[in-house]
Amino acid sequence: MREFNRTHQYRVFETQNGTFRYIISGDKEAPPIILFNGLEIQETWIRYVKGLEKSYRILLVEYPLYVKTTDELLTEIHALAQRLGIVSPTVMGYSDGGLHAQFWLRKYPDDISALILISTLTLDSQYCEDIVTKELPHKRRYRTLFRCIPSALMKKALVSKAASYFNGETEQEQRDGISYLETMALVPDYKRKFIHSVELLWDGAAQDKFTTREFGPVKGHILLLQPSKDIFTSEDQKKLADLLPDAMVRTIRGGHLSVIMCAEEYINEIRKFLPISRIQ
Repeated sequence: MREFNRTHQYRVFETQNGTFRYIISGDKEAPPIILFNGLEIQETWIRYVKGLEKSYRILLVEYPLYVKTTDELLTEIHALAQRLGIVSPTVMGYSDGGLHAQFWLRKYPDDISALILISTLTLDSQYCEDIVTKELPHKRRYRTLFRCIPSALMKKALVSKAASYFNGETEQEQRDGISYLETMALVPDYKRKFIHSVELLWDGAAQDKFTTREFGPVKGHILLLQPSKDIFTSEDQKKLADLLPDAMVRTIRGGHLSVIMCAEEYINEIRKFLPISRIQ
């Protein structure tokens, strides 16, 4: 992170609603990629930016905490993209960021050229159904609970959760994964970012389910990368794969955090996909 932050400086984008930070990397004339984060940890993409920036222009965003809904989030990021001259980007999302990427396609079907979804699912999944039926009715209670939990305890819970995210990675890769979560939990104000990510997920899970027709604008230009042993069930993974028309589906070893620990394997698949995904 220290090395990346020395070479990739955050800039500030001001809107009438507030300000948020972003990093823009790569040649201005290169095909653009917009990255959507999981758990609002934009640092997830550090290796991806470094691995792809020589060939692509990449937008990395720290989500604005003042937005209350997924729609508002997309509006702010789209305004930034327009300011930067980004047109018809490849949109890439990981985990809950994969849902944001799908919502981008729904909201801006004429301003996207390709879709890359990593370790994520669709709204027509048991995971999202559980959110709607088990969490949303009690969201006030959850909000109060989250806000009362000390940051140190939240960090401990986040790191302990990592054990359920490992599945097939080497011991060194697992140490890297734990180090990653420990580092992210120390980021100033991460507790607030975590709560914000949950609230956006609540909002997204309650939206109308996607249809195959909605993915028509990127038909044949969709890459789905799924860990072999994700936290999401194989049934939920299949529901997403079946929804995507003519998608290129690839399986990567490991669990939900393999996007971090096995980044080069994901990047290699993305590199193979992107040259043929550009819509002329």
